[in-house]
Amino acid sequence: MDSTLFGFWTLSLSLTCVPGLDWAYLISAGLQKRVLPALCGMLLGYLLVILLVAAGLGVVIASYPPLLHLLNWIGAAYLIWIGIQIIRTPATVAETDLSQDLGRKWLFKGIAVSGLNPKVLLMFLAIVPQFLTLQSDWSMASQTVLLGALHILNCSLIYPFVGIGAGIALRHHPTLAKGISRLSGILMIVIAVRMLVEQGIN
Repeated sequence: MDSTLFGFWTLSLSLTCVPGLDWAYLISAGLQKRVLPALCGMLLGYLLVILLVAAGLGVVIASYPPLLHLLNWIGAAYLIWIGIQIIRTPATVAETDLSQDLGRKWLFKGIAVSGLNPKVLLMFLAIVPQFLTLQSDWSMASQTVLLGALHILNCSLIYPFVGIGAGIALRHHPTLAKGISRLSGILMIVIAVRMLVEQGIN
Protein backbone atom coordinates (compact mmCIF):
# COMPACT_ATOMS: atom_id res chain seq x y z
CA MET A 1 0.00 0.00 0.00
CA ASP A 2 3.07 2.25 0.27
CA SER A 3 3.03 3.07 -3.45
CA THR A 4 -0.71 3.76 -3.26
CA LEU A 5 -0.22 6.14 -0.36
CA PHE A 6 2.56 7.95 -2.18
CA GLY A 7 0.46 8.22 -5.35
CA PHE A 8 -2.48 9.69 -3.46
CA TRP A 9 -0.23 11.98 -1.43
CA THR A 10 1.30 13.51 -4.55
CA LEU A 11 -2.13 13.93 -6.19
CA SER A 12 -3.58 15.49 -3.06
CA LEU A 13 -0.58 17.80 -2.73
CA SER A 14 -0.97 18.98 -6.32
CA LEU A 15 -4.68 19.67 -5.77
CA THR A 16 -3.92 21.55 -2.57
CA CYS A 17 -1.43 23.79 -4.40
CA VAL A 18 -3.99 24.82 -7.04
CA PRO A 19 -5.75 28.11 -6.16
CA GLY A 20 -9.45 27.72 -5.59
CA LEU A 21 -12.16 28.22 -2.99
CA ASP A 22 -9.91 27.24 -0.07
CA TRP A 23 -7.29 29.74 -1.17
CA ALA A 24 -9.87 32.50 -1.53
CA TYR A 25 -11.19 31.90 1.97
CA LEU A 26 -7.72 31.72 3.54
CA ILE A 27 -6.55 34.89 1.80
CA SER A 28 -9.57 36.66 3.25
CA ALA A 29 -8.75 35.19 6.67
CA GLY A 30 -5.09 36.20 6.31
CA LEU A 31 -6.08 39.82 5.75
CA GLN A 32 -7.82 39.75 9.13
CA LYS A 33 -5.12 37.70 10.92
CA ARG A 34 -7.57 34.84 11.35
CA VAL A 35 -5.69 32.10 9.50
CA LEU A 36 -5.50 29.71 12.47
CA PRO A 37 -9.24 29.56 13.32
CA ALA A 38 -10.17 29.60 9.62
CA LEU A 39 -7.75 26.77 8.83
CA CYS A 40 -8.83 24.72 11.87
CA GLY A 41 -12.44 25.11 10.77
CA MET A 42 -11.65 23.99 7.24
CA LEU A 43 -9.73 20.95 8.46
CA LEU A 44 -12.62 20.01 10.76
CA GLY A 45 -14.95 20.33 7.78
CA TYR A 46 -12.72 18.00 5.78
CA LEU A 47 -12.64 15.54 8.67
CA LEU A 48 -16.42 15.58 8.90
CA VAL A 49 -16.77 14.76 5.19
CA ILE A 50 -14.12 12.02 5.41
CA LEU A 51 -15.83 10.33 8.37
CA LEU A 52 -19.22 10.50 6.64
CA VAL A 53 -17.80 8.93 3.48
CA ALA A 54 -15.96 6.26 5.49
CA ALA A 55 -19.20 5.46 7.34
CA GLY A 56 -20.94 4.86 4.00
CA LEU A 57 -23.10 7.97 3.98
CA GLY A 58 -21.21 9.34 0.99
CA VAL A 59 -22.25 6.36 -1.12
CA VAL A 60 -25.87 6.84 -0.08
CA ILE A 61 -25.73 10.52 -1.08
CA ALA A 62 -24.06 9.71 -4.39
CA SER A 63 -26.69 7.08 -5.19
CA TYR A 64 -29.55 9.52 -4.53
CA PRO A 65 -29.12 12.41 -7.04
CA PRO A 66 -31.81 14.71 -5.53
CA LEU A 67 -29.96 14.75 -2.21
CA LEU A 68 -26.65 15.50 -3.92
CA HIS A 69 -28.30 18.32 -5.89
CA LEU A 70 -29.73 19.73 -2.66
CA LEU A 71 -26.27 19.72 -1.09
CA ASN A 72 -24.94 21.50 -4.17
CA TRP A 73 -27.57 24.23 -3.85
CA ILE A 74 -27.01 24.66 -0.10
CA GLY A 75 -23.24 24.76 -0.49
CA ALA A 76 -23.37 27.18 -3.44
CA ALA A 77 -25.84 29.47 -1.69
CA TYR A 78 -23.63 29.62 1.39
CA LEU A 79 -20.52 30.39 -0.66
CA ILE A 80 -22.37 33.16 -2.51
CA TRP A 81 -23.51 34.63 0.82
CA ILE A 82 -19.93 34.64 2.18
CA GLY A 83 -18.64 36.14 -1.06
CA ILE A 84 -21.17 38.96 -0.92
CA GLN A 85 -20.28 39.72 2.71
CA ILE A 86 -16.57 39.91 1.84
CA ILE A 87 -17.23 42.18 -1.15
CA ARG A 88 -19.44 44.49 0.92
CA THR A 89 -17.03 44.73 3.85
CA PRO A 90 -13.49 44.00 2.62
CA ALA A 91 -10.97 44.01 5.47
CA THR A 92 -7.37 45.04 5.70
CA VAL A 93 -4.88 43.86 8.29
CA ALA A 94 -5.08 47.22 10.05
CA GLU A 95 -8.84 46.88 10.55
CA THR A 96 -8.60 43.54 12.33
CA ASP A 97 -10.65 42.87 15.44
CA LEU A 98 -8.87 40.13 17.39
CA SER A 99 -11.78 39.28 19.70
CA GLN A 100 -12.39 35.68 20.68
CA ASP A 101 -15.90 35.82 19.24
CA LEU A 102 -14.51 36.73 15.83
CA GLY A 103 -12.13 33.77 16.06
CA ARG A 104 -15.06 31.42 16.64
CA LYS A 105 -16.87 33.03 13.73
CA TRP A 106 -13.98 32.21 11.37
CA LEU A 107 -13.77 28.69 12.82
CA PHE A 108 -17.43 27.92 12.11
CA LYS A 109 -17.22 29.59 8.70
CA GLY A 110 -14.26 27.37 7.86
CA ILE A 111 -16.19 24.24 8.82
CA ALA A 112 -19.06 25.32 6.58
CA VAL A 113 -16.82 26.34 3.65
CA SER A 114 -15.16 22.91 3.41
CA GLY A 115 -17.95 20.80 4.91
CA LEU A 116 -20.67 22.17 2.62
CA ASN A 117 -18.48 22.21 -0.48
CA PRO A 118 -19.87 19.44 -2.72
CA LYS A 119 -16.53 19.37 -4.57
CA VAL A 120 -14.93 18.01 -1.40
CA LEU A 121 -17.55 15.24 -1.14
CA LEU A 122 -17.15 14.41 -4.82
CA MET A 123 -13.37 14.23 -4.43
CA PHE A 124 -13.71 11.53 -1.80
CA LEU A 125 -16.38 9.73 -3.81
CA ALA A 126 -14.63 9.86 -7.20
CA ILE A 127 -10.90 10.04 -6.51
CA VAL A 128 -10.28 8.26 -3.21
CA PRO A 129 -11.94 4.95 -4.27
CA GLN A 130 -9.36 4.63 -7.06
CA PHE A 131 -6.68 4.31 -4.38
CA LEU A 132 -8.47 1.72 -2.25
CA THR A 133 -7.51 -1.92 -2.55
CA LEU A 134 -9.20 -5.13 -1.51
CA GLN A 135 -5.82 -6.79 -1.01
CA SER A 136 -4.98 -4.58 1.97
CA ASP A 137 -5.24 -5.76 5.57
CA TRP A 138 -7.03 -2.50 6.24
CA SER A 139 -10.79 -2.20 5.78
CA MET A 140 -12.17 0.14 3.10
CA ALA A 141 -13.33 2.55 5.79
CA SER A 142 -9.90 2.57 7.43
CA GLN A 143 -8.19 3.16 4.11
CA THR A 144 -10.56 6.04 3.37
CA VAL A 145 -9.80 7.65 6.72
CA LEU A 146 -6.06 7.17 6.18
CA LEU A 147 -6.14 8.79 2.73
CA GLY A 148 -8.33 11.57 4.10
CA ALA A 149 -5.81 12.16 6.89
CA LEU A 150 -3.08 12.49 4.25
CA HIS A 151 -5.13 15.14 2.46
CA ILE A 152 -5.70 17.00 5.73
CA LEU A 153 -1.95 16.85 6.39
CA ASN A 154 -1.23 18.39 2.97
CA CYS A 155 -3.75 21.16 3.62
CA SER A 156 -2.26 21.89 7.06
CA LEU A 157 1.20 22.17 5.49
CA ILE A 158 0.31 24.34 2.47
CA TYR A 159 -2.61 26.51 3.53
CA PRO A 160 -0.89 28.44 6.37
CA PHE A 161 1.57 29.82 3.81
CA VAL A 162 -1.36 30.96 1.66
CA GLY A 163 -3.20 32.79 4.43
CA ILE A 164 -0.25 34.14 6.40
CA GLY A 165 1.63 35.02 3.22
CA ALA A 166 -1.32 37.08 1.99
CA GLY A 167 -1.49 38.96 5.29
CA ILE A 168 2.24 39.72 5.37
CA ALA A 169 2.47 40.67 1.70
CA LEU A 170 -0.47 43.07 1.93
CA ARG A 171 0.21 44.49 5.40
CA HIS A 172 1.64 47.73 4.04
CA HIS A 173 -0.73 47.98 1.06
CA PRO A 174 -4.23 48.62 2.52
CA THR A 175 -5.75 49.63 -0.83
CA LEU A 176 -4.39 46.53 -2.54
CA ALA A 177 -5.50 44.45 0.44
CA LYS A 178 -9.08 45.62 0.02
CA GLY A 179 -8.91 44.80 -3.68
CA ILE A 180 -7.56 41.31 -2.98
CA SER A 181 -10.22 40.79 -0.31
CA ARG A 182 -12.96 41.75 -2.77
CA LEU A 183 -11.35 39.52 -5.40
CA SER A 184 -11.48 36.54 -3.02
CA GLY A 185 -15.18 37.25 -2.44
CA ILE A 186 -15.80 37.43 -6.19
CA LEU A 187 -13.90 34.16 -6.65
CA MET A 188 -16.14 32.44 -4.09
CA ILE A 189 -19.23 33.61 -5.97
CA VAL A 190 -17.81 32.55 -9.35
CA ILE A 191 -16.95 29.08 -8.01
CA ALA A 192 -20.43 28.73 -6.49
CA VAL A 193 -22.13 29.78 -9.73
CA ARG A 194 -19.95 27.37 -11.71
CA MET A 195 -20.99 24.58 -9.35
CA LEU A 196 -24.64 25.35 -10.06
CA VAL A 197 -24.04 25.53 -13.83
CA GLU A 198 -22.24 22.19 -13.81
CA GLN A 199 -25.09 20.71 -11.80
CA GLY A 200 -27.56 21.97 -14.41
CA ILE A 201 -25.49 20.45 -17.22
CA ASN A 202 -25.24 17.09 -15.48
